[in-house]
Amino acid sequence: MGRTPRTQGVKVASGKVGHVYLHVTFSKTAYTGTWHFEPMVDSYWLLTPKGAYDDNYLGDSRSQYTSTLRP
Repeated sequence: MGRTPRTQGVKVASGKVGHVYLHVTFSKTAYTGTWHFEPMVDSYWLLTPKGAYDDNYLGDSRSQYTSTLRP
């Protein structure tokens, strides 16, 4: 399973939505057929407008994406 490169973070203003775009590459030996992808965020931090950490919970609604790999 691939991982995204470490960055210094992405800041999203209150009331706004952030997006992360990715490109998935399959090797020549990958199985053909249907693949399911579910984005997973392994950590996040909420900050107050002054930059202090806020320990409130940020809910997520995980979506599953489906793609078909053909020979």
